[in-house]
Amino acid sequence: YTELIVFGVETALSSEAGVAGLDPDFLLTGGTSLSADQFRTDLLLTEARTGRCVWGESFTHRLDPAEIVRVRDTVASAVVRHLAQPYGALYAHKAQEVEGRPSSDLTAYDCVIRFYQYWRTYDRAMFDVLREDLERATQREPGFADAFACLSLLHADGYRYGYATQGDGEEALSRALALARRAVDLAPRSSRSHHARGMADWF
Repeated sequence: YTELIVFGVETALSSEAGVAGLDPDFLLTGGTSLSADQFRTDLLLTEARTGRCVWGESFTHRLDPAEIVRVRDTVASAVVRHLAQPYGALYAHKAQEVEGRPSSDLTAYDCVIRFYQYWRTYDRAMFDVLREDLERATQREPGFADAFACLSLLHADGYRYGYATQGDGEEALSRALALARRAVDLAPRSSRSHHARGMADWF
C-alpha cells in the first residue's frame, strides 16, 4: 500500500518533538492479554488530531509457543487488510471526507479515493471529471505512483467501455500504457502499478 507511510513506535519515541512532530493522520494503539491457552489483541485506530475513533477490532488466537511468530504475522496481516485495502477502514473514512469537495481542493490521494469510488460501479457520470482530477494530481505530485496507476486504469476503462471520446480509443490505450510504465518506474514493488501495466498490456 504505497500511498501510506507507517511510523513505528520507535520513530515516535526517538523524535525530539514526539508524535506531534511527525504530524500523523492516524494513531494505531492496542494491547495484548494472555490466558492459559489463548491470547487476545485489542486494537484501536483514532484520528491523531481529534482523537475520534475510526476503527476497532479484537483478534483472539490459541496460545502455542511453537506457533507464536506465525500467529503474530497472521494478526499483523489481518490488521493491514482491515485498514489499508482499497475498501478498508481508511478508505471509508477518507471517502466521507472527500465527498462533495470541489476538485480544486483534492490532493492526489483524495483523487485515488475517488477512483475507488468510481471503480465500485464504473459510473460513466464520474469518468470525465475524475480523469481531469487525476491528470491534475499527477502534475501536482509527479512522484505519487498510485495516481499514475489509477489514471492508467481509467484510460483503459475509456478504451474497453467506450467512455473515451469517439475516435480516441486507441489514444486512450496508448496513454494508459505510458502512465502504467511511469507508475512502475516510480514504484516497482507496487502491485497497483503492475496491475495497471498488466491491464494496458492486455488490451
